[in-house]
Amino acid sequence: MSAATSGAIRVLVTDIPERIPSGLWCYRVDSRRSLLGGALNDVGRVLSWLGETVRLGDADLDEAMGAAPDPATPLVLPYLSGERSTGWAADARAVIAGAAAATTGAQLFRGAMEGVALSYARIAEQLRATAADPRRTVASGRVTQDLPGWLQVLADALGTPVEPVTMKRATLHGTALHALEVLAPDTDRAPVPTGPALHPVPAHREHYHDRAERFERLYRAVIAP
Repeated sequence: MSAATSGAIRVLVTDIPERIPSGLWCYRVDSRRSLLGGALNDVGRVLSWLGETVRLGDADLDEAMGAAPDPATPLVLPYLSGERSTGWAADARAVIAGAAAATTGAQLFRGAMEGVALSYARIAEQLRATAADPRRTVASGRVTQDLPGWLQVLADALGTPVEPVTMKRATLHGTALHALEVLAPDTDRAPVPTGPALHPVPAHREHYHDRAERFERLYRAVIAP
């Protein structure tokens, strides 16, 4: 998966799945395989907007992301510039629910980035309904490096281990590896360097299951056609 200004989850699959959920896209990359996945408009854009708009003070935001989940955290649909996967609602806009007078900037920040993680999880859920069922996630992009604490939230929301890529231009690297299969099939491949995997915390499962259900109800109430 990638997490830069926008983001995506992509899985390389054999041929084309018999059924492609309406929230995903799929296109061939060669005669044998296709790339199946979904994309988000707002990932790093949410991070930038929060930094420019919300009074965050001197809060340690990465520490806030690494803290245990808090039921008092606002629920956020993070659609600042419309939604691609999974609803394709171009006119969708962000929604903040559950904020109170006591809500801090750090709590709002946490809620918005939880919303981004839950948006990835909605894509992953549709991937599991096809022939693609990712058991691990390799995460690249600016957000994974600028806010590494968020990767634990992502692992908890996805329910799968997340391995951070420690190199830049990971998408270009993958494209080059794919091209080498035609241009130099016998050439050794350099492995993609990754950091220690973040694993879902069992104690967080119920919180994110509840969040996902509330996210879906709020989405259907204010955004879904």
